[in-house]
Amino acid sequence: MICFLELTTACNLSCDFCYNKNFKKDVFPISIAEKLLNLLEEHNASLVLTGGEPLLHNQVLMILDMIKTHGMEYSLASNGACLVENIELLTHYPPSSISLSIDGSELVHDTKRNAPGLFKKIVHSIEIFQYTCPEIAFNIQMTVAHDNLHAIEEVVTRFLAYANISQIKVTPDCNHCEQEIYTHISNTARQYSAVKTEVVSQHELQHIAQKLHKGQFEPYVMVIKPNGYVHPYFGLGSEWDLINVSEIDNLTTIESFFQNFSLQASSLFVQQHKGLVDLNRMLYNFYVNYWKDEKILLSNDYIVRCDDKVYIYNTINKTLSSSQNPILAKLLDSCRISPQSIGEVCQNLHGEYAISKFKALQYIFIASKMKLIVHLR
Repeated sequence: MICFLELTTACNLSCDFCYNKNFKKDVFPISIAEKLLNLLEEHNASLVLTGGEPLLHNQVLMILDMIKTHGMEYSLASNGACLVENIELLTHYPPSSISLSIDGSELVHDTKRNAPGLFKKIVHSIEIFQYTCPEIAFNIQMTVAHDNLHAIEEVVTRFLAYANISQIKVTPDCNHCEQEIYTHISNTARQYSAVKTEVVSQHELQHIAQKLHKGQFEPYVMVIKPNGYVHPYFGLGSEWDLINVSEIDNLTTIESFFQNFSLQASSLFVQQHKGLVDLNRMLYNFYVNYWKDEKILLSNDYIVRCDDKVYIYNTINKTLSSSQNPILAKLLDSCRISPQSIGEVCQNLHGEYAISKFKALQYIFIASKMKLIVHLR
């Protein structure tokens, strides 16, 4: 599992396209950092510090020291604006890699980031680290749309000239999913071994789907927001605040939680898409457009109420069982007549029984595993 920990939403840039711009400025609390690191260490999970700009966290030194005490490696995802100022810190607590985003030529990059001089500052940082900390690998991330499609090869050839550049990852902008862009990216990845991409062919997507169904496809990704909530993807709003680090004792539930989503997403998109597919966009679309509004309905059963007990009559096995758990009973009863969305059920149980949305979600999983409810499209 790869854990992307958003240390803070604070940033020293103001990019037009940033999804964090509209979010509340927040920082990850030190109080739950130790618990999170214990969980990650137990599961041998990889850790990536991101943001906002993670180096702006007011207690970043303490967090890096805690990571070092646990003997864990970490990677850093930065905008590159303050790397040189933090070179002493990063030399003492060296990340295994630093990821930087480059949008194209100097003019294109600085314009997109609303930061004149940023491109030169990033190049200068790479050069300094190349000589002072050569063990730290740099990864370049390039997001491609129509306005910088022509610059892919320029970025690739320029940055691969540095010895400390490990790889260049090229991905399509979520708002541009034309086959022309996918094809250009795919061709570049075939031409340069250091160029990686998550644009895959239909055949590769089917292969991934098969591995998912067999439980063989890893790693799973989780994003931990500064408020401690665990999300399955970047840029999702507060409606996804279901699982908090402070509520969980192990990551097994989280792995099952996200594997379940990935299974459904791969199945759905294998059926719907032809040609080249961007895995990032595939999963993002699934989470945003499908899961939240997915409907659940009582499965082959109906509920009979008698006094304070709820009896579930299975119309297939002709059996009658009782549930004295009021929360599970309420869940099943709400799905008895008409389909309810997962989001609605979680919200209702959260409001009526003062339980966390994560606990409500667990009841949905329990009912699903007992085959008491079915998922609808």
